[in-house]
Amino acid sequence: RPSKDLRKSRQGGARRVASRQATAAEMAVLEVYKSGSRQLPESFSLLKDKTIIGRDAMCDVHLEWDGMSRNHAVIVGTGGDANLRTPAGGRVHSSFRIQDMGSSNGTYVNFVRVRDSILRDGDVIGFGRGSAVREGEVIQQRHLEFMLVLRLLKLRGTGPGRRDGPLPGAAASLQAKHPPGSDALPTGHICLPCRSHLFPPTGWDPRRAIAAAPGADLHLEWLHGYRCARGIIGKDKALPGRCENLHNAKLLAKGVAVYPSACCVVIYDLASHRQEYFRGHDDDVLQIAVHPSRDKVASSQIASFAHRSPPIYVWDVASKNILSTLQGFHRRKVTLLSFNSSGQFLVSVGGDERHSVCVFDWKKRTTIFSANGHLDDVYHICHNPLDPLEFTQVGNKHVKFWQYRDEEGRIGGMRQTKNMSREWRQAEPQVVACVTYSREGFPIIGLEDGHIFFYGRGKASAVQTQGLLEVHDRIHQAHAGQVVALCSLESEAKAFVSSGRDALIKVWGLSSGESRRGSNRGDSQAGSVKWSAKRVIDLTPLAMDGMRAKIVASSLDVFDGDLLVGTSVGSVL
Repeated sequence: RPSKDLRKSRQGGARRVASRQATAAEMAVLEVYKSGSRQLPESFSLLKDKTIIGRDAMCDVHLEWDGMSRNHAVIVGTGGDANLRTPAGGRVHSSFRIQDMGSSNGTYVNFVRVRDSILRDGDVIGFGRGSAVREGEVIQQRHLEFMLVLRLLKLRGTGPGRRDGPLPGAAASLQAKHPPGSDALPTGHICLPCRSHLFPPTGWDPRRAIAAAPGADLHLEWLHGYRCARGIIGKDKALPGRCENLHNAKLLAKGVAVYPSACCVVIYDLASHRQEYFRGHDDDVLQIAVHPSRDKVASSQIASFAHRSPPIYVWDVASKNILSTLQGFHRRKVTLLSFNSSGQFLVSVGGDERHSVCVFDWKKRTTIFSANGHLDDVYHICHNPLDPLEFTQVGNKHVKFWQYRDEEGRIGGMRQTKNMSREWRQAEPQVVACVTYSREGFPIIGLEDGHIFFYGRGKASAVQTQGLLEVHDRIHQAHAGQVVALCSLESEAKAFVSSGRDALIKVWGLSSGESRRGSNRGDSQAGSVKWSAKRVIDLTPLAMDGMRAKIVASSLDVFDGDLLVGTSVGSVL
């Protein structure tokens, strides 16, 4: 029979092991924050190396809902002490990451759809109706069916195999204050925006704390970079964000450019080599539009935690004061902006699944009308310079003509009706990334095949006093690849600039002499007007090593003889 002292020693060791296992079981838990009308436990402990979340009854975290996949997501432990074990036999992990298992509605961390993400203490894991939300986009909280909050308990102590071994640094200090068998935990504070507890460093003396702020401040000296359209060079047409960040570098005056960078809008003066900034946004700026008077700018952003509906700001260039805030209609983000020729109205396109179009009277802060843009991506919008109540929208497999009077858009065709050469084929529905207007007020579009199409009015009928817009002419194979950007020249009536996937910028003008039939690249044959490239600029020598195959002019703007080029590699020329 063991002695009384030995029995007490064994009982104390058993209590210490049970205490370690209980602490390990509570080291990482998922607290249920939202479960709809379903009865769920208050929390789920992460006791295994891999914790599977799904609809299947065999899942470690069983969430019964039709929108959940059978195996929806998995939480994997990625760090910890190999000597500490949970009651279920898994390691006690100190860090975790979550991976989506191919679900249709997606997995969300802090309301952002992720495929694989590191988890931190206080992160909100959500599951809901998000089949239309792409990776990296934000979902609204009301669309989440379940919300789980990760809580991590930072263990301090030694493993069973080295019970008497010394610990270095902060671990030794915390172990001295809170031994492994005690229930007391180190106290910390939550300081926003941090979601986890903050603990004082080892040997910290509170008397050394200085409450007063230092007598210095930081100011923005120079902002490097430009929010460029890198996705346009990819071959995957379904790539999220491929239609974003196009046509967002503009000229305010001769030698003065404006473009977005991070959450700021940069105004750069080439002559003085100085930057000024509009800093009214709290998240990434996606698009800008310049007022016809060129003394005002409209800028838009993605949705943020402070602004679930992304705001559009119209601000003064000189003072940087906000003149108007347009908010409440769009969700997720605002991808396109355009002022009409009179400057009274502002058109915006949202990043929702229907790419909603909204027309604002920005001075009165009122909505003129709104409608669904298109189910496919919208790449560009442009107003008619001769008719302030007309604009054209282009995108993936569509061209759409809008009239303020009708408050709706009409899908236009890509089938050429006039001046069609026998050697040419009719264009199939494809990506149309850019649009501009001629001096006569007719749309010009650039196609994925490299052609440039010119629209004109068809014959009037008894029902319609004005004929429909039809493709009347083209520049066949204007570029060896997709036409990315177009811009009309203000100084010449029959001239415009184009850029393509071939890294070339071409200035087009009317050719001298009669048109000839044929199929030479860059010619408009078969009849009416003969176009030719008056000047060709190759961007390849201007790119740094490693970027020459990726450089594309994704934005073009002309003013007073200056040509501003925004590229896909983050440079502005």
